[in-house]
Amino acid sequence: MTQQPLISHHAIIRTWPGRSVAVGQALARLVETSRMLPECLAIEADRQADDPGVWHLRMCWADRSAMAAWLGNPVAELFAAWVNQYWVMHIDIQPGAPIASEAGLRRAG
Repeated sequence: MTQQPLISHHAIIRTWPGRSVAVGQALARLVETSRMLPECLAIEADRQADDPGVWHLRMCWADRSAMAAWLGNPVAELFAAWVNQYWVMHIDIQPGAPIASEAGLRRAG
């Protein structure tokens, strides 16, 4: 049997000055609720050490449909609200490098 590939993505989030703490708090809530989803295999957020206005959100999903469902409502609405409320200047989501917990997931799978 062929193992289905895990879907890994990395979002780079650049905040407006003075908004990084609020975005970090919102990311913490997003990570906490996303971890409860059975299709979410791993998710983590951290602030870039040399630039406190940049956050990294790394995630791993069971398959493409799980990732697409997560990016649908309400997460897309949350990201849009951050932009519209001038919390975030830019969000770039791209296929990501495996996160630390993904290697363990592949071994366990």
